[in-house]
Amino acid sequence: MTATTQAIDLSAPRIGAGLSGAALVGACLGLQGGASAGLIIALALPAIWIGVAALTAPALYIGSAFIGVAPTPAHTLKALARGLADMGLVMLGLAPALLFLTATSGSPLVGLLIVYGVIALSGCMGLWMIYPRLFDGIRAADEDVIRWRSRTLWAIWSVICLGIGHHLLSRALEATF
Repeated sequence: MTATTQAIDLSAPRIGAGLSGAALVGACLGLQGGASAGLIIALALPAIWIGVAALTAPALYIGSAFIGVAPTPAHTLKALARGLADMGLVMLGLAPALLFLTATSGSPLVGLLIVYGVIALSGCMGLWMIYPRLFDGIRAADEDVIRWRSRTLWAIWSVICLGIGHHLLSRALEATF
């Protein structure tokens, strides 16, 4: 292993478990429309998850550089990967209960709302875990100003990520159902 590979250390088993959690929750969501819809959404949710991170990570890094709190690119990548893995692990933990609730709910709409709630909750938790991993090590002369700027940047970036993810998931559901 090179020094760069060791520094990044994305923890493949943790990310794999996170992707599995996203796929299982996607399957719960898609099963409301049948087996083929379950498979499509099980593949789409992790792809949306990775796509949104890949699309918005450069904006977060550039924004943090602009306000003077940019960590290294390797540190940024590691923080994002761990936050996404945490999001997937929350989904993985909730997937069995979610499958039970969606399978036994009397209405497909109730099942969709429950799954959407789990996706939103896990998304917020994963995004919440990115902030301390990304910005807590930053030291500056005026830490209060830096902390306020970094929190504002992170909050705006998080809302944009959730909005893009919601839009893409809605489009995937419309195309599938």
